[in-house]
Amino acid sequence: YKRYSKEQSNYSLGKEENIDRYYARTRWIEKIEIHNYKIIKDLTLYPTSGKRSKGPWLMLLGENGTGKSSLLQAVVLTLMGDQYRELLHIHPQDVLRNRCSSGYVKVYLAGNNRPAELHFSKNNPDFRSNMPNPRMLLLGYGATRLLPRDGADSMPGTAFARVDNLFNPFIPLKDASKWLYGLHEKNKTQYGNVARALKSLLMLGEADELM
Repeated sequence: YKRYSKEQSNYSLGKEENIDRYYARTRWIEKIEIHNYKIIKDLTLYPTSGKRSKGPWLMLLGENGTGKSSLLQAVVLTLMGDQYRELLHIHPQDVLRNRCSSGYVKVYLAGNNRPAELHFSKNNPDFRSNMPNPRMLLLGYGATRLLPRDGADSMPGTAFARVDNLFNPFIPLKDASKWLYGLHEKNKTQYGNVARALKSLLMLGEADELM
C-alpha cells in the first residue's frame, strides 16, 4: 500500500499519462507552513479544518501590508513547478525576509504522502524544490490589476497554472473579447451558455444580443 501510495503521489500534470493520478484523489491543501517569506516570519495555517462534504473556502482578512498576497504567492511558487517559476524571473533574494539567511514554504496536500517544499537562502541563486513538476491546477491574480503595458503579456505554455498577475499587476488576466470570438467559432453551445451568463450578469433583456 505504501508503494502504491507513493506512486500515486509521484506525477506531473505536464505529462498526459499522469492526469488520471491527479484526479484519483482529492488534492485539497490541508496545511501551510511559511518561514521567513517576505513579511511573514512564521505562519502555520490549516485551510481545511473541520469536516466538509465539499471543497473548503478560506477568506483572509487584514489591513494592507499584513501579508495576504505574500501568502498566496508563497503557495503558488511552491506548487507551480520549476519551469513556470523560472519564467517569472523571481529569485530567492526577492522573497527572503529582511535580515534573514534562509526560509521555506511547505504545502501539505490531501492524497500526497509528503508536503511540497520550497527552500530559499541568500547564498543560493536558485530555489530548491522537492516537487519540480506541476502538481496542481492553479489560478490566481493580485489585489491590483492595472492596464497592460507594452511587453506585459501572459506567458504561453502554462496550461496548468495562470498566476502571472499575482506577481505583476500589469499582466492582463485574459483577452476576454478574443476568447469570446474564438468560442463563437469553435463551440456554439458553450458560447450560448456564456452569452446567457453574461446577459444575466449585465442585467440585459431577452431581446438583447451580444455582438
